[in-house]
Amino acid sequence: IFKIGMILSKKESRQRLIDHLPVVVFEYTFFPDGNRDFTYISPRCEELFGLNPEIIMRGHLPIGNFIHHDDIASFIESVENPVRDMKEWRWEGRCKGKQGFIWVEAEGIPVRMKDGRTVYNGIFSDITKRKALEQRYRELVEQLPIGLAIHSKGILKFVNAEAARMIGANSPQDLIGLEVLRFVHPDSIPIAKERMQLVLEGQSVPHIEEKFVRQ
Repeated sequence: IFKIGMILSKKESRQRLIDHLPVVVFEYTFFPDGNRDFTYISPRCEELFGLNPEIIMRGHLPIGNFIHHDDIASFIESVENPVRDMKEWRWEGRCKGKQGFIWVEAEGIPVRMKDGRTVYNGIFSDITKRKALEQRYRELVEQLPIGLAIHSKGILKFVNAEAARMIGANSPQDLIGLEVLRFVHPDSIPIAKERMQLVLEGQSVPHIEEKFVRQ
């Protein structure tokens, strides 16, 4: 009896810990027959989504019902590949909250069960305030009177309006996904490559003058 009491006490302690975390803890299960659903979601989901955990776990509301229609496609795409490859899952999108849509960051780790189920254990976090700050920062950067571009491994990921104007592009979106070196003058490419490598190695580089090519 004493051992059983200790086991129950530990379970209750873990549950209290989960209940008081500032995130929603979930278990989402993919069944061998193709069905999928939440098999656990912590009580904090009522605070975040305005829904009782029991309603979600009974499957009365498919997950697509509380995802913003513009984000459903990205959600489906984000799920399929990790499940197939048994990889960690991450997604950001808008979901229905208690007072309108909120931004949510979701992440989970898969476990393959002996009975063929794939179970994702993870968390939902409210990142609405962070996304608002990101939007404010983006708007400030867009209004800067200097050209600014951000690339990852040589591919442009962000270009502000002034940089697009300097390059001769119609809009910043026309440049996203292009190789940054295509806009560097041949005379400046060697030093540009050298500086990019130094940055990748974690070193700082001083400001210099370079030649660029307009479209």
